[in-house]
Amino acid sequence: MKVIHNPPTRWYYRKDVVIIALLSLGPLALPLLAFSPKFRFIWKIVIAILVMAFTVWLIIASGKIYLDLVKRLDELKAIYGVK
Repeated sequence: MKVIHNPPTRWYYRKDVVIIALLSLGPLALPLLAFSPKFRFIWKIVIAILVMAFTVWLIIASGKIYLDLVKRLDELKAIYGVK
């Protein structure tokens, strides 16, 4: 009887490494999640949706912060008479 051994998982597919990559790199780490054998399919979908939703939220929030900053700078220019 032959014993079949599972090949060792590469270090970059481990759950902890993938989670750290997702937290630090955001959507750039989604390929690691997609190819990792350590996550079930449903968890891959859920985590990918959460990462993409958070990324979209960050983009929208950054735009709002930028527009508010421009508004505040215009107010300061008006107060100090800078052109």
